[in-house]
Amino acid sequence: MKALPPLSKPFTGSLPGPPPATWLLPSSARAAGAGGSYYTTDLTVANSATAPVWVTAKFLGHDADGSGGTEKGFSLEAGTSRTFKDVLGSLFGVDSGYGAIRVTGSKGTLSVVGQTSTPGPNGGTFGQSVPGSGAGDLIRGGTPRSILGIREDSSFRTNLILSNPNRTTVEVAVALISEKGETLGTKTYAVPPLGMMQASRVVRDLGVSGDLSGARLQLSSAVLGTWFAAYATAIDNTTNDARTLLPALSSALLPSSARAQGQGGAFYTTDLSISNLGSIDAALTLKFLGHDQDGRSGIEKGVSLAAGRSVTYSDVLKSVFDVDSGYGAIEVRTAVQGVVATSQTSTPGPGGGTFGQSVPLFGHGEYVTPATPRSILGAREDDAFRTNLILANSTESAVDVDVALLSESGVSLGTKRIPLPPLGRTQVSRVVRALGVAHNTDGARLVLSIPTSGGEVAAYASVIDNTTNDPRTLLAR
Repeated sequence: MKALPPLSKPFTGSLPGPPPATWLLPSSARAAGAGGSYYTTDLTVANSATAPVWVTAKFLGHDADGSGGTEKGFSLEAGTSRTFKDVLGSLFGVDSGYGAIRVTGSKGTLSVVGQTSTPGPNGGTFGQSVPGSGAGDLIRGGTPRSILGIREDSSFRTNLILSNPNRTTVEVAVALISEKGETLGTKTYAVPPLGMMQASRVVRDLGVSGDLSGARLQLSSAVLGTWFAAYATAIDNTTNDARTLLPALSSALLPSSARAQGQGGAFYTTDLSISNLGSIDAALTLKFLGHDQDGRSGIEKGVSLAAGRSVTYSDVLKSVFDVDSGYGAIEVRTAVQGVVATSQTSTPGPGGGTFGQSVPLFGHGEYVTPATPRSILGAREDDAFRTNLILANSTESAVDVDVALLSESGVSLGTKRIPLPPLGRTQVSRVVRALGVAHNTDGARLVLSIPTSGGEVAAYASVIDNTTNDPRTLLAR
């Protein structure tokens, strides 16, 4: 690992602008886990502004007041990014530990992402990516949110992670709700000021001893003016591969689903989980848009979902659309407010168990648009990893997407304009190579913009371990 320049020297430059903005990475690790795993976290921070930003990173630890946590500061020049491999060791000097990281910028122009992984038993890694939570991602007091796809059985366990950016304790009420809408267990977790806590095997922690799948966690705080970050990790008990389950928003478009062969003997299938959080029954239209084609003629299926109920369609392409082999986007349409969804795509592991990733559905406010270009951090192409870019057009008109690859120093490495047909979806495999970069690249940033008026595109990238074929989801922020 190359040496890092000093981080804690005083900053003497002038950085005019709005008050500091804050992002919260809910968890990071440098610690042993179950089954011989050992998890470490890489942290990437990017500055998309046209002026330098002074950044302060603070390790908050876990299960304690994080106010006294170690801080490190550094400057990010305009358009640059920085990746700290094994961030707890390299940046904070932590030999063993885990906890949240608060990232504060002198401008609200940062993007933050963490990637946590463990070495695989036969080489390579298994891991997950967790985005930093900005103001719009936090769960606010008085506004409940739900995490779908909760499971506990002989194959999987689920951990819940809560992180508190406030300087006072936040009490988070958690309810476990079955697919039938029944409340199976409740508990209130007191998260310390600037603190983080993990409820391991959260289904068991909430008092449920039997096997459970397809459930959801409802999270809330009764105190207005407070907020917190949350996500769950669904972990395969055989491979220890983790998938990130984020709080769901109103959902309209899943950019990717599969029932298809992959590299190295993999066979990927997608499970789609949908919950109706509203008070009235919902009529849903599910439409398989396919890939690299006009999706308007895709297969449609009508389903209904009662108020308060959830459903998981295992191997959704076969079970709902009767597709034997294929991949592509899925549109979810309904007139009822409060319908949310998420997905998990996985393949059987060579020695048992599975590995895969979770991809959320996208809704209004989460697309790349002409007014809201977005960045994907952590693009990588070398002997160990490859990165695929997935783009899905949510509109019924053709859209162009401009993709630029920037190095950590902000240098443009390559650009490409990618056309998408109406309701079209495409995958740019090995996107670094597709953009004309032949050398190894790590910690690069994809910048996505749309020159087409009215365009709305869902975008994410998968960074894939070349040895294990395990993917991690990198969302456009």
